[in-house]
Amino acid sequence: MLNSLRATAIALALVGSSIALGYSAGAQDDSKPPGTVDRPAQEGTPSKTYPPYRRLPTYFGLVGVSDQQKQDIYAIRGRYREEIAALEQRIQELKRQELSECEAVLTEAQQKLLNQIRAARGGRSDSSGN
Repeated sequence: MLNSLRATAIALALVGSSIALGYSAGAQDDSKPPGTVDRPAQEGTPSKTYPPYRRLPTYFGLVGVSDQQKQDIYAIRGRYREEIAALEQRIQELKRQELSECEAVLTEAQQKLLNQIRAARGGRSDSSGN
């Protein structure tokens, strides 16, 4: 039991440290435009700038990721950010379309009752069936 508590305390300390370091590291250089992350240049290669997707995936901060690994991960996540956002928007559009088609199946009386129920519950319209 004591070992479990100790391991949990260490994990929380590591998470807190990685969060604090992430915030302080992001606030150090005001000379670059907001929304960019500089990756140090390797020999013979120019410096690269990436969009800031400055969060490590879940639990990555607990495995001792180096600064270089963090920068590489930020760059990878930055490359996918725009595509993921577009897909999430497309999913929302599909959910609205699905709900609209489901509502079209209802009779006029059912649609009216559904609208009354939604109004009574704060106007929420979802596809959960509740």
